[in-house]
Amino acid sequence: MPYGQRLSDTYAFKHTNQKNVYQNVFFSVFFRMFEKHINQLDLMDKTMKNLTLDYAIEIASLTEINHQPLYDEITGQKWSVHYFYDEKRYRNIVIDVVELPHSNAPEVHPTYKLFNQLNSIFQHLHLCIDNDGELCSVVNKKEIQDKWENVRNGLLSEYEGIKQVKKMIEKLDYAYYACEGTLMQSLLHLIFLVRYREENKFEIELPSVLNEGELIDIDLQKTVSERDRQHYCGKGHVHHQSAMKKAYDKQIKPLTQSEFDYDFTIDIEYIFNSEHRVQKIEACIKEQSSDRFVHKKTVTFSLIPKE
Repeated sequence: MPYGQRLSDTYAFKHTNQKNVYQNVFFSVFFRMFEKHINQLDLMDKTMKNLTLDYAIEIASLTEINHQPLYDEITGQKWSVHYFYDEKRYRNIVIDVVELPHSNAPEVHPTYKLFNQLNSIFQHLHLCIDNDGELCSVVNKKEIQDKWENVRNGLLSEYEGIKQVKKMIEKLDYAYYACEGTLMQSLLHLIFLVRYREENKFEIELPSVLNEGELIDIDLQKTVSERDRQHYCGKGHVHHQSAMKKAYDKQIKPLTQSEFDYDFTIDIEYIFNSEHRVQKIEACIKEQSSDRFVHKKTVTFSLIPKE
């Protein structure tokens, strides 16, 4: 056989072998991914279809000034959460607040009549989560808006002539009519739902506790993703630091003698049981205007065992 032919044949053989190797690797990876996808669908069908889980929720809030407690409260409530998939394969989550929030701080009890009137509006929620893990709709939005109209009329009648209540109602008008955005700035709902997001990095928003009316932009990142555990950490920033500093210097600095130094961090951990259901969620949040004016919050969801 001519050398040129042997060389050509050798090249063709190597090229064919190389091509076959690439094809084998490609199909091996493809089928592993496909098998994983099928297994995930099976897992969703077997574990999430028409599933109801109950959670006890505890929120521990502490505001400190000069390292001394200024406000210390623990609140609790209970949720019943029902899951199912619709015809689009979208995840549907129905949340019923079966025990309205209650507090261990007697000084706030008079305000809880008003709080629970407002909380009752979101007492039943039907949420639809798309395939990217984002809230795409509040299915019972009309029901929520009708509830708000009833509560709104009652508040206007009961607190007639009180300007603060009128201003609050004007703000709540928007909150209940644009309820998708409101829910994704609600601490409890955001903590409960954020684990469905497909991205490893994304932004969320939460209202500031120390700076009323300010929104915190938070860069959240998934740092652990295992079968029995997920962990997210985030750092927040605000757009109106100069206005916040001015308010701090006027109202708080005379008490703390500490320079304005804003910081916000959040850590969320999800623990799953052997059936890959959320056993526990713990979120730790810290917001400070300075090292001597700090708000800390711990939110815990605990799965209630079935009797």
